[in-house]
Amino acid sequence: MWFNTAAKVVAVNLLPVIFFTSQIIATSSTSPNQQHWYTSPTINNIYTGNRILSSESSGSFPNNVNVVDVALPSDVKWLVATTLFTSYDQSTEKEEEAQFVATTQDGLAYVISANGTIDQIVDYTVSDGSDVDQPPLVSTYIEESSNQQVTKVVQLPNPSNLSSLSCPTHVYESVYIYIDSSGNVILYDLATEQVLSQLKGIDALLDGRIVEAPQNAFDTNNSVDNDTKTKLFAVYGGSISFSHCVLGDCIEGSTLIFIQVTQQQSNNNSSSTYQMSIQRTITLPTNTVYEGLYPMFIQNGKSIVTTVANSSNGAWLRVYNVCTGEIVSESNYLGWGWRHMLFYNNFAPLNDVDPLYSLVDVLTPHVRKQVEFFDISSSPTMELQTSTSKYTTHDIGWRNLDTGISGDLNGDGINEAVLFDENLENLVSFQLVNNGSDSVSTEEVWRMPLVGRLTSNIAAVSYDGGIGLAAASGNKVRLWISPSSTSSPQDDTEEGEDISSTSTTSATVSVLSSSTTTPPELTTASAATSTETSSTEKPYASNDVELDISTSNINTDQMAEPKNCGVQANNVATQSRISISALVLIVLVICY
Repeated sequence: MWFNTAAKVVAVNLLPVIFFTSQIIATSSTSPNQQHWYTSPTINNIYTGNRILSSESSGSFPNNVNVVDVALPSDVKWLVATTLFTSYDQSTEKEEEAQFVATTQDGLAYVISANGTIDQIVDYTVSDGSDVDQPPLVSTYIEESSNQQVTKVVQLPNPSNLSSLSCPTHVYESVYIYIDSSGNVILYDLATEQVLSQLKGIDALLDGRIVEAPQNAFDTNNSVDNDTKTKLFAVYGGSISFSHCVLGDCIEGSTLIFIQVTQQQSNNNSSSTYQMSIQRTITLPTNTVYEGLYPMFIQNGKSIVTTVANSSNGAWLRVYNVCTGEIVSESNYLGWGWRHMLFYNNFAPLNDVDPLYSLVDVLTPHVRKQVEFFDISSSPTMELQTSTSKYTTHDIGWRNLDTGISGDLNGDGINEAVLFDENLENLVSFQLVNNGSDSVSTEEVWRMPLVGRLTSNIAAVSYDGGIGLAAASGNKVRLWISPSSTSSPQDDTEEGEDISSTSTTSATVSVLSSSTTTPPELTTASAATSTETSSTEKPYASNDVELDISTSNINTDQMAEPKNCGVQANNVATQSRISISALVLIVLVICY
């Protein structure tokens, strides 16, 4: 089914005009209402690696879309989509719109509003030319004294030694976890500029990222002790050479590492201590690697998806049970080439009682360019539900893997898979169609052109009023701002109307300095670090932990259905407490 792709187009050219706006753009440390944004969309600010938009918001692509083009002084390296609170009052609802942060080849950063206004973030600096490849982590918060939103790129000061090819992941308040230039994993407090803990010997990918589980499957006490909080993260370690060399270098990870971060608050909540522990490592056989920069948590953290590869079988998808470390399901072997793992989402109508979850990838995005939808509940081999070609998401040598998203962009209540045509020149959206008899097929529902050939990631955000997207071609950035299908149109253009004229709006560049008011900072104490090979934590005297991941192998040939051990353990613990309480009550009654 094809749709008319008429849309309002606003062409914006960069003008050398400097002025100040009401928005504060700074690099100050932390705030209680702070939100974090990555180069791919997140739900509830949790960076799982799964590139999906919230089901609570929808757009009205392709017909009711404002298309805004802006030009920056140099080529765009990365884009991050955030929301902008246009008003804020504790007693009233907040109004939102989309905004975007772009980092460029010349080491600068800009905020691009939905109407094309450009603000330079002057406090954003790179120490050398290599840092321009670093994916930005953006934070936003409302400065309570001025009632204004602050937008910043989170930068860790030296000597944090953050890898120039990776970005930190937010943990708690002002605490971040990241990969340093030696492949160690560091827990860092930005407020105190203190390294809280280190895991050495992990040999993490220098261009990898650390992803977070929505829930910690290993935690059996989180619902019991309110003063103790835990989060679970995953990263690829055990870096080794691999001859395929399509993701920016010839180095890939051979070990999947699960790391738990525990926050223990003091009795008066004035400070916190932190602890890092290794929950599990899964090391692949010799000459086999995880061919990707990071895994993807799905099913609320119960499962994790990886791309496994070797020279004999090529690349294949593999899903692990987070709790047990066992393999849940795998795709067929490719034989050669790479698979680009994109996202996992429900592609049935959102009000349908029977969901249709699919794991989506692109089979050899450089050659076959085939989009695949897999049913991972089929074990031990995933069922290929359907596929279509030719579409792609990647160029050889790119470290940029955030080139596909999923969500209800056209507002019909059915999630779409959004990626690019085979020439990386058009956004293309697919939906799954139920053909009956447990058969589905793909249907292209809309496509919209970029301003040129894609050279960046695709940034996406959902908010109360709709969905915003952005993608760059060299120094030119195209924004797609689509109101919710239930919202009032942004202009009086009728759906499907062909717009032959183009309105032009001049852009302005604001060079903004730091906020004069420093947000509240978190006070933290020193942290202990442990490595865990059983349910008993063993704290080390030093925060610098040497880890030999080669000794932590598990059998990766076992198959099992996923089960949430943390929830089950919590239930058992709860039942035990109830049983003990009942026994005490019975004794008291008898004695009485």
